[in-house]
Amino acid sequence: MNSKLIEKRCDGDKRKGYKYRLRSLKRKDGPNSRDVKELIRDVNIAIAVEAIQAIGNLARGLRAHFSGSSRFLFTVLLDKVGKFSASTQNQDPNWTFNQDVLREELARMIIVDGLPFSFVEKEGFKRFLSYAEPRFHMISRTTIGKDCIELYLSERNKLKTLFELSASRVCLTTDLWTSIQNLGYICLTAHFIDRDWKLHKKIINFCVLPTPHRGEAIAQAVDTCLLSWGLEKVCTITVDNASSNDTAAAKLAQKLNKRNGLLLNGELFHVRCFAHILNLIVNDGINEVKKSILRIREFVKYVRSSPSRLQAFKKCVEEERIWSLKSLCLDVPTRWNSTYLMLKSAIDFQKALERLAEQNPSLGLRLVEQDTSLEVSEEPMSEDDWLKIRDLFKFLEYFYNVTKRISGSKYITCNKYFREVFGVQTVLLRWTKSEDLRFREMAIKMNAKFEKYCNIRKLNLILIIAVVLDPCFKMKYVKFCYKKLYSSEEVNEIIGKVKSLMERLFRHYKSLEITSPTGFGAHLAQNLEDVYVSNEKEDGLEEDRDWKIFFERRGK
Repeated sequence: MNSKLIEKRCDGDKRKGYKYRLRSLKRKDGPNSRDVKELIRDVNIAIAVEAIQAIGNLARGLRAHFSGSSRFLFTVLLDKVGKFSASTQNQDPNWTFNQDVLREELARMIIVDGLPFSFVEKEGFKRFLSYAEPRFHMISRTTIGKDCIELYLSERNKLKTLFELSASRVCLTTDLWTSIQNLGYICLTAHFIDRDWKLHKKIINFCVLPTPHRGEAIAQAVDTCLLSWGLEKVCTITVDNASSNDTAAAKLAQKLNKRNGLLLNGELFHVRCFAHILNLIVNDGINEVKKSILRIREFVKYVRSSPSRLQAFKKCVEEERIWSLKSLCLDVPTRWNSTYLMLKSAIDFQKALERLAEQNPSLGLRLVEQDTSLEVSEEPMSEDDWLKIRDLFKFLEYFYNVTKRISGSKYITCNKYFREVFGVQTVLLRWTKSEDLRFREMAIKMNAKFEKYCNIRKLNLILIIAVVLDPCFKMKYVKFCYKKLYSSEEVNEIIGKVKSLMERLFRHYKSLEITSPTGFGAHLAQNLEDVYVSNEKEDGLEEDRDWKIFFERRGK
């Protein structure tokens, strides 16, 4: 809106001040000066606010005169207008322009959205800012890069202070990753609970790890990172099942024990990643029906390879009356969860795929041309292939849901670990007794892999302690689970180890009552004592009957 039109809009009594001030600024500084532009912007805002207020008054009048369905429609429309009005009127009246604050927020936007530094030099961004905030002095890509570094250092200092004030131990997770440039990277994440009982997940290191990636090198990289952050109190480290990680956990425990940084001299330090164990189990199951998966993968590739083939498939979907908004998806062979999603979509569209194969008699031979490792067949998918896929899908569906539940990072999962491990072992044992021979053989191999990496008797006992401390389960649940799998003598042996560990943890945290100024250790010790006494009282109760009822309800 230009200055002449603004003068006309300022003829009313409420805006005469704007009109006189605008004329004086134009005479003094010219019509294109910064002060004139700022005044024009202020006038536009004032006009918009008055218009919204007028709409609000109109809304109240319309609600009084409309009824029934008409009133409902007006209510929906005017509520939206009211929300816009409220968001405009609730602006902070004390806000003032600050170049430094805006630069910091711009750097934060670059980091959070993953934008290139050159974004600040783009013509569209400059034009947007000239209208949104003309007073902002534009900066170069070099300057915004320096601002991002300064913001990182500032946030690092804040996190360091948070670590110093936190009374809890830190749980670590780490993994290695190789880029397409064949550079090895290590990522270290810290999980901890602050004084307000809020769970935090912070990536404290992501850097290049030179080859070879041996256990000693991994341990040294993690220890160096912990020293730079000033982290001394560590509870556990969770890693996958690579042999180098076993060495790294042992070496790191030795280093931290020298600084008295571990709980019970590192006895509970090493935790195996359950999601990685599930990945190993699932890959064994996938290998059993590898050829059938390869066939369906090539079938999906064929359908998605050209617009005409995709259109022919959609026509088959309509003819089979499959009403779904989803479509066929192609998997990433190295990620079994994407294979699960591909099989799920293929099973949903099985009838349409079979109709497409009937309309193209030589489709099976075309798939062989795409992948010569396939057996020559005129049919792209035989009935036996579909049966194998459905059997595998039952496995993958269960493990997919377990992985989603156990992989959460915004909620506590340690009290879920034992329950999920017990569930997986119970399901695998049940599947090994299946009447379906192919299904049973697949389950036997998967169970053997599970016993190798995650036998419920070899679990880190701190994960069982987490279940005992959970008021929903307690020691009764642990006993119930073990009794389903082992003899009474073995169960008593395991429960004895758990109780012994709880007593040692109690003595450890009780000793912190003297040295801890916050009394945090005494608080934990009291909780352990209460839980221990509670579990002792419940030993004489009939737990089997109660938990049978629980599982029956859960199954429904």
